[in-house]
Amino acid sequence: MTHLLRDILNQPEELARSLAFTLGPGRDTLAIAAERVRGSGCVLLTGIGSSWHAGMAAQAIFLDAGRAVLLVDASELLHSARVPPGSVLVMLSRSGRSVEIVRLVEAADAAGASVIAITNAPDSPLAQGADIVLPLHASFDHAVSITMYTAPAMIAAPAFPDAPPTTST
Repeated sequence: MTHLLRDILNQPEELARSLAFTLGPGRDTLAIAAERVRGSGCVLLTGIGSSWHAGMAAQAIFLDAGRAVLLVDASELLHSARVPPGSVLVMLSRSGRSVEIVRLVEAADAAGASVIAITNAPDSPLAQGADIVLPLHASFDHAVSITMYTAPAMIAAPAFPDAPPTTST
């Protein structure tokens, strides 16, 4: 069996583990993160690579809840924009070690912005520099991370329990 096939077959268990932690021991942290987002006038979702793509699913959850968020690639945010003072950055990163992510943590701190980290690496520079950490608790995978695409949306959804269900046509 290839690593890719094994990773695909393990996805239901990995996603269940992420959600069980988020709704169990991580529930209080999730509530704090949700309050931080609700209290901010500006929320930015950011990541790089597959983590940025994961932000698309998370953004849809926020938009369904009537909460406007801006999804910006971490490199673009770092090099072509400015982190607004008082904003909240929801930073998605499997490793929490990408150069752009680490530098954005520093930029957020300098701007007086809050950082909510959604990561699989609680010992990473992202997690260490974040105000709030929402860990994924998923095993490492060897290919495209289906877990990283889906888990952030699963974590975002319970933060907004009053959101209407996502519909597809």
